[in-house]
Amino acid sequence: MNHTKTIIVSPSGKFYGSEQVLFDFLTETRNTYTVYLPLSDKLHKKLVLQNKHRVRVFVSLKKFYLKIFLQLLLGKINAVYSNEGGHIRYLKVLARVFPRAKFIIHIRIIEDTDSRRIGILPNNMVLLSISDYITGLITHNEKSIKTIYDPYILRCNQQMVMDTGGKKIRAGIIGRVTETKGVNAIQSFCDFLENNYVTDIEMHFFGDVEQKIPSVSTFVEKSRKYRHVVVQFHGFKDNKKDLYDSIHIVLHFNKVEPLGRIFFESLDYGLPFIGFNEGGIGEIAKVLHLEDCMINDSINWERELYRKILNLKEALQKYSESKEICNHTFSANKYCKTIEEIILV
Repeated sequence: MNHTKTIIVSPSGKFYGSEQVLFDFLTETRNTYTVYLPLSDKLHKKLVLQNKHRVRVFVSLKKFYLKIFLQLLLGKINAVYSNEGGHIRYLKVLARVFPRAKFIIHIRIIEDTDSRRIGILPNNMVLLSISDYITGLITHNEKSIKTIYDPYILRCNQQMVMDTGGKKIRAGIIGRVTETKGVNAIQSFCDFLENNYVTDIEMHFFGDVEQKIPSVSTFVEKSRKYRHVVVQFHGFKDNKKDLYDSIHIVLHFNKVEPLGRIFFESLDYGLPFIGFNEGGIGEIAKVLHLEDCMINDSINWERELYRKILNLKEALQKYSESKEICNHTFSANKYCKTIEEIILV
């Protein structure tokens, strides 16, 4: 293995979608890197147990970037890759001080596409985007931006089966319950089910419920008063296999999802997935030829979603075929090669 002079920075250190992608990359690559991240329970622990890369923890940002400054000054490193855009303002300063070094920043969320955050980029800074949807939002900057789809390693590869055993359809909504994940659309669909006396669909939520947000607390309170719709909050579940085994279908209500790793996970575990034909979800659906299985953001989208759930058995062949496309298009090996062509100097 070759230890590179490119360091990797993971600003959050948690284990959400972007950190899962980084972990997959670090698992697949044949090179070794020095990885800097805040002390956390998940990504830090996984990388330490992996025992493949040099894992370094930072607490103080000032001390951390002073250390990076000294390493650049002494020539110990020649490139910095940030797994997300949270530290862009610090990296822009370093990029201007060290014009011969290379700085790469992955833009993964809509907030990081804001022109005030990106500003004017130094010539030695490169932006990567996880979808054409995100790339299209960064139109204010003339800097060339390369779209590279996040990888997904098919580990379970379970067959597509929509067998409820004659019981109610258990729909899973996986991820945080918050405004950015479409809580208003979630409530709208639950209201539709309740108002139309639908009793054959249950709504099961797996993720942190951010009740400090008014729209979230309003939905949680209202869900307790439903008479026809079963709504259950299970919190965050670490065992994904048990989670997916407990439901029949995955629903996603965010219309502005940057890409949507949950789409890949659902297919991997053999479950059909339905989301809006918008943003990154719509982009994945187009790549996997599943546009007809998604719903459009129309006046009667709630009814359209309900009908698609009931008629899913007719579409399972399309979902099965899409897994082959997913395995090829979102290949981890291809991703590693493409990323390292950019970040290695």
